[in-house]
Amino acid sequence: MGWHTTTDVDRFLARVGPFLRSDPLTHHLLLTEADFWSRAGDPGGAASFGWSRDGARVDGAWLHLPDHSVVCSRLAPSAAASLLSAVPTGIPIGVDARDLGLLDRPAVPATEAASVLARIEVLRLGDPSASGWNRSRPLGAARLADRDDLSLLHSWFEQFRRQHPDDTSSVEFVIDHPVDERGLVLWESEGRPVAMASRTSLISDVVRLGLVYQPEPGPTYAEAALDAACLAASRAATHVLAFSGSAVTTASYLSRGFELLSERVVLVPPT
Repeated sequence: MGWHTTTDVDRFLARVGPFLRSDPLTHHLLLTEADFWSRAGDPGGAASFGWSRDGARVDGAWLHLPDHSVVCSRLAPSAAASLLSAVPTGIPIGVDARDLGLLDRPAVPATEAASVLARIEVLRLGDPSASGWNRSRPLGAARLADRDDLSLLHSWFEQFRRQHPDDTSSVEFVIDHPVDERGLVLWESEGRPVAMASRTSLISDVVRLGLVYQPEPGPTYAEAALDAACLAASRAATHVLAFSGSAVTTASYLSRGFELLSERVVLVPPT
């Protein structure tokens, strides 16, 4: 009973992997982050992981990577009741919105002062042919990036980070792994790359669209790259997800045949 913690991501996956993979759509974020950290070799033991058991059954899990929020799975009532005592202190906590009621119960009075830092909509691609795929696009064509493109893509990523200094994504997660797995789409105009759209690794037949970026102003090359990435992802995986933190981004995905699946909420725990 209760929470168990470790800094060993492979031990975490051995204990919790079947629980997470039993609902890979809901737990996609934990699966991708744990997979990334496992491939990184768990440098310095800087990450931490936890799981709760009710007898032999896992009924909740969380992970925390450096410079990121704590990410929680769906939580059973008993796991939610003791969550705050198990996670690292002072770190924002991301939970499935369906579990907010469990955290607000009188049995967990410390959460009464928790505030919402962000709401993230989770969308799933339905039938892309049923929506706005006939929109006009700038002249050019899509292709998959390869390792010869890494130098350019790294420079784009550094430019993106300078424009968004609060973003804590790693270049390996956003650029290197997708390129190695043929999961990063470039849009080229007159033979020159002008935009990109990335996606996560394929895990349990699910991928998630990632960074869409156009380094220079001009025609809507990034929109064309995103269209191509959606189609490529739909051929690679049974389920294609996207995250959105704004109404504009949600509308963009809905126009491409995505449907709202669920919502995640990032909470600032009380001090």
